[in-house]
Amino acid sequence: EKEEMAALGRETITRLHEEYYGSAAGVAGGGTSPLIKLKQAIKKLMVEAGPESQLSVTAAVLVNKVLYVAILGQGRLILRRKSRTETILTGSSAENIVTASGYLENGDTFLLGTGDFFQLVPEEVVQKALAAGTVDEAAEILAPIAHESNGQGLVAAVAAKVEEGKTKKKLRLWLPKLNRITSSLQRVKFNRLSQPRAGQPLVKKKTLFTVALVLILILGVSVILGKQKREKGVQKQKMAVLLEQIQEKKEEGEAVIELNPVRAKELLFEAQDLLKQAEAEGGLSEDFSQIKEELEALLPQVLREHEIEPELFFDLVLIKDDAAADEAVLSASNLFVLDKTKASVYRLSLPDKKSAIIGSGGKLETSFQITAFGPEIFVLAEEGILQLEEKAKEQILAIDSDKNWGEIVDLQSFGGNLYLLTDNNIWAYSRTESGFGAKRNWLKSEANLANTVSMAIDGSIWVLKSDGTILKFIQGKKEAFGVAGLDKPIKNPKAIFTNEDTEALYILDNGNSRVVVLEKSGEYHSQYLWSGISEATGLA
Repeated sequence: EKEEMAALGRETITRLHEEYYGSAAGVAGGGTSPLIKLKQAIKKLMVEAGPESQLSVTAAVLVNKVLYVAILGQGRLILRRKSRTETILTGSSAENIVTASGYLENGDTFLLGTGDFFQLVPEEVVQKALAAGTVDEAAEILAPIAHESNGQGLVAAVAAKVEEGKTKKKLRLWLPKLNRITSSLQRVKFNRLSQPRAGQPLVKKKTLFTVALVLILILGVSVILGKQKREKGVQKQKMAVLLEQIQEKKEEGEAVIELNPVRAKELLFEAQDLLKQAEAEGGLSEDFSQIKEELEALLPQVLREHEIEPELFFDLVLIKDDAAADEAVLSASNLFVLDKTKASVYRLSLPDKKSAIIGSGGKLETSFQITAFGPEIFVLAEEGILQLEEKAKEQILAIDSDKNWGEIVDLQSFGGNLYLLTDNNIWAYSRTESGFGAKRNWLKSEANLANTVSMAIDGSIWVLKSDGTILKFIQGKKEAFGVAGLDKPIKNPKAIFTNEDTEALYILDNGNSRVVVLEKSGEYHSQYLWSGISEATGLA
């Protein structure tokens, strides 16, 4: 790579000389100024290099005490005159050439450097170097810092000091590195320059101007190829580190899938995120493709995703024409179904699929919710809470409607007691020998019950909100609870289910067409996926 960069640098310098010298006669004869010709020469190189190659040039020419400078890229010209040090010119971009010119005075010291040089060398160090007595002393200050780059950047600089004698002027040039072409210190001396006399042959004029052009200081002349190779090296190293990190997390996650599935999922998701980062930064090699396939095989194990295609268990039209299930509750081995349209309640025995109509018409015309405890069935209707007697085919008003209830969201039973979830409270009705006692406020601490959609009871009361938040209450007090390990948030849920015999929480996540299974600690357990779940209305 060094040899190729050196060749590119030499070729670029040669072309710059050719372009500039090609019109030197016109410059020496008083035509176009050196500054314009220098800028035109750099523009020609930009065209030849093409839009994909980023040419960086910091160049100067000295003619009769006037220094002409052109910078393409991020280079700078810094001048020290007497006791003051100023930045005279700063480059702007790889598409724009900036220029400047001015008279040099005896004792002036100036420094031309690439953008990488000034990023590496602190400003106070540059000022200290230019304040040194000679360019040799400046070199001693700047060279060690420049050499620290180890070729990682386009670090190059030239320092020169104007020293006039009676008949001669000397400029000493310091070039510690020029695109890795040379690492030696070079000094150049030349005679005082003068304008050609009138009538002097053009060839002589060109010769004199050639001597002047020896002072062109070209720094950071490069094409993108060399820089791209270094960048590719850095990118390759970065990809190697990413691959190692992905491999470590994958192996660690794979090892604890059975022991700690939640931790395994975290590690494999971290590996997946790193893999996405690698993809975004330049695509995947064969090694990355292989580990991607391995991750895709492992993730379903920790996600415990089950894609299902449910089969028809029972068609309610076998019980009644056009029957439909609006609400359902499971009690023992029976499923009780509320059909609001038909104002009916059906019983379906799960073991043998025997069915019956428990109640129909009457007060059920305004029914909303259904719950059951053992063989007892309760339905929330406009008049209050009805208790259905299957054998007697009776609808008994067990609890009168109460205007203080608020907007009722759900009705559940537990331990023979009834619980009403409303938009601002949880009301409890305790079972007595003669029926149910008076309502009581079950909550003992404040809780925001706005936007709740469902409730489940297993001793604790679990309340599901429309944004997927789950509230847990024990003996009327809100407990800290949070869900962890979901691959994506719960969206537009409709129901939550659990009971004292169930070890998990089941969430009907309609927005994601799934049923999410959670540990009662809040940790993710598994999920069941089916497109039809988006239209489901409840769990039993």
